[in-house]
Amino acid sequence: MKLEKFLNTYPIWAAYKLHERLVAPMQKILKQRELTFLQSLILAAIYFENSPVSPSELVKLFGTSLPNMSHSLKHLRTLGLVERSVDSVDSRRIKYILTTPAHSSLEGIIALHHNAQEDFERKLSTHEITIWCEFAKRFTQR
Repeated sequence: MKLEKFLNTYPIWAAYKLHERLVAPMQKILKQRELTFLQSLILAAIYFENSPVSPSELVKLFGTSLPNMSHSLKHLRTLGLVERSVDSVDSRRIKYILTTPAHSSLEGIIALHHNAQEDFERKLSTHEITIWCEFAKRFTQR
């Protein structure tokens, strides 16, 4: 088709196809758990930090807005996956920790992200992945 040559050099199309190949299937599985892609990463971040995490730390990590993060954390609290804790140094600061049920859910969530990463690594070298991530970071920086 006439549009094919254009699509082969159109980065938006490439990003869309990548999303359809890697992210969309993950989102289907996460939706069954009533989670969004971002919420699954929030859980992983709190898990790997292994200590209470503040909303502002998560906002900085994921580059999202505080209202969006607050909404995501509220949903995770509703699901019983995180709970609020008061900062031991400054009682005005709220931090979040994982609940016991979250730990059992995380195995599947982390495996889901790990499998997507492995899929990427089967098709690209470590160097190519590094370059791709650098391009994506440069493009998405505010």
